[in-house]
Amino acid sequence: MKTIYLIGFMGVGKTTIGSALGRKLDIPVVDTDHAIVEQAQKSIPEIFAEDGEETFRTMEGIVLQRLSKPNTVITTGGGIVLNEDNIEYMRESGIVVLLETDFNLLWKRIRRDPNRPLASSSSKESLKRLYESRKQQYVKAAHICINTSNYPVEKTVDSILLRLKER
Repeated sequence: MKTIYLIGFMGVGKTTIGSALGRKLDIPVVDTDHAIVEQAQKSIPEIFAEDGEETFRTMEGIVLQRLSKPNTVITTGGGIVLNEDNIEYMRESGIVVLLETDFNLLWKRIRRDPNRPLASSSSKESLKRLYESRKQQYVKAAHICINTSNYPVEKTVDSILLRLKER
């Protein structure tokens, strides 16, 4: 099986759904953000503050390619699609699954999360603009789109598996 990439805005559930999907398929799950933190020996907010977002995005692309292997689920950071090379790489080397959720639900999940530098320092309105600005890139990258707004994790995983079988 090709690599399965989970993409979507921060707070959509990529990590939670990715873990459940990996368990169901009995394959490893790796997270690009966790790999970056491990490599840099700094938290994501520290990387943003000390090195800048551009450095983080460069690290993200390098880590993405290093982690990609067949029979693996890769959960990505919300901004992975900001780099066209990342989109091209994911589409060519695997199956890209976009997880979508209503913005108001996302806001409730992320608004006070100190580990999300773009969310914790933004108003609801500015974060919604960021969300809207990324939508087109998410859709461009995706092979499969799944709405997770009001669905339990297991139902979402079952939907992903069904769509993967259809491919």
